[in-house]
Amino acid sequence: MSKRRNLRQRKKLRVAEFQEFGFLVAAELAEGLDAEARIAACDAFIRDGIEANQLTYAGAIVDRLDGFVSPEGNRSSSTEEHRRIVLDWLERRAEFRAVSVGPLMDAWYGDFTAVLARVADGNRESEGDQAARQS
Repeated sequence: MSKRRNLRQRKKLRVAEFQEFGFLVAAELAEGLDAEARIAACDAFIRDGIEANQLTYAGAIVDRLDGFVSPEGNRSSSTEEHRRIVLDWLERRAEFRAVSVGPLMDAWYGDFTAVLARVADGNRESEGDQAARQS
């Protein structure tokens, strides 16, 4: 049974009507990119894929990007439209491959471990795909 909370408590805890959503994103940088091209791709992702759409990204970008996307500003929530925008942007860019965008999830109390595992599993190639690519 859930606790009964008043409006102030629900707002402070970001639950019920004040719940905020975001989503995980993962992608690999394409092989063969030199250091300058990798930096340019990462900068473009942040500038054009994230900030241009009034979003924020928290995460790492090394050989791949793994992070959490949420809207700019306090008390705001991501939508399916935000997910589509980021996914479409990454899929259009040749610098990124194995792109995966997770489902909307609670930005404060979500089960990040389980969702991150599902997103990462979506990026793994099967043994058959690896063999086909190598031949």
